[in-house]
Amino acid sequence: MNIQLLKDQVRAAFADVDSSEFLQLQIEKGAEKHRRNFREFHAMHPECTFEEWRQKLEASVDMHNTEDRMAIGVFLLALDEFNHENL
Repeated sequence: MNIQLLKDQVRAAFADVDSSEFLQLQIEKGAEKHRRNFREFHAMHPECTFEEWRQKLEASVDMHNTEDRMAIGVFLLALDEFNHENL
């Protein structure tokens, strides 16, 4: 399974109105965590770019983990939502 397919499946799983609001809240919380983590990472590695950091995160995701698939999907959706330019 690829990353985009997993994100699409998570969005589909939360498609109804109440669930989609819950998903959006979780994505926003995740994006805030990514913001803090990127700030820390960039302070320790100022030579690295956002894209390098993002690629490291995506590479660290275990796409074969079936137990945490929803959490991984939300993590990746939050990474998409995170805007590093507004730090």
